[in-house]
Amino acid sequence: MQSAQIEIKLLRCEERVRVLEEVVKQQSDALKESSKLLQKSRPQRPAIPHDRKLAQASEQGWKCVDPYGVCPQWALSDGTFSVSGGLFEADHVEPYSISFRTSGNINCLCASCHNLKSRKERLTALEDNGEGITQDD
Repeated sequence: MQSAQIEIKLLRCEERVRVLEEVVKQQSDALKESSKLLQKSRPQRPAIPHDRKLAQASEQGWKCVDPYGVCPQWALSDGTFSVSGGLFEADHVEPYSISFRTSGNINCLCASCHNLKSRKERLTALEDNGEGITQDD
């Protein structure tokens, strides 16, 4: 009886590993796609001064703003930026390519949320411009 329970647990673990491997593959594919989109659609813009980034992060209590409600920093803790999470990245609330302004237009996000937000903005920009995206792009 006990060996059957162990086999069931082993099967559950193997299924969990399979699911996690699929998630890692999806994340890897998303990062590749994001890199390709970045090369295609990144507008030239001035750098955000480091002191302004630090001031904004401080105003936010050193926590990710979690624009889509799926932040891993918030899922794992209280949303505070961490060394393991890549600290933080400054993001334009309204895309710079639309507003052309930096002042009063930045939030600090964890790397995961910044990647997701940037990818969604680039996809929207490409769709708005009528550019199709193929697997080979």
